[in-house]
Amino acid sequence: MKDRITNTEISDILYQFAELLEIDGADKFRIRAYEDAALAIKNRVNSIAGDVENGIDISQFPKIGSHIQDAIEEIVSTGEFIQLIALEQSMSPQIVTLSHIPGIGAKKVQLLLDILTPFSLKKVIEMANLGLLKSLPGIGPKTELAIKTFFENPPRE
Repeated sequence: MKDRITNTEISDILYQFAELLEIDGADKFRIRAYEDAALAIKNRVNSIAGDVENGIDISQFPKIGSHIQDAIEEIVSTGEFIQLIALEQSMSPQIVTLSHIPGIGAKKVQLLLDILTPFSLKKVIEMANLGLLKSLPGIGPKTELAIKTFFENPPRE
């Protein structure tokens, strides 16, 4: 039997969705709603998955409206969020990969897309390895190190 999904895992999925929505240029209120819900879930003491499994109406919890409730119920029951998968599939895999780097949010991704035209993940990695990325406006040594570290030790899925 698979372990119950944790609040942190649910929060990470919702936050990743918010990040990609921002990169995609979605409505700022929608983005904020998913960010707020992700933070509220991450900070909960009780298991939100347990609440869903017990039939509790989680839309009554702060920062969780009916659409986000539907998303959470889907994540709890399947371990996936189809809207996130669809959004990832509609975007360049390079952009999705870049958005998965810890510490690289939507604003940094957008900045790299704007500065490095034509955009290439290979170019980003090469610049990070050569120590050139930190010289770009809005990109500092921490961002460069995060990118370099991510590609030296990619996460396993």
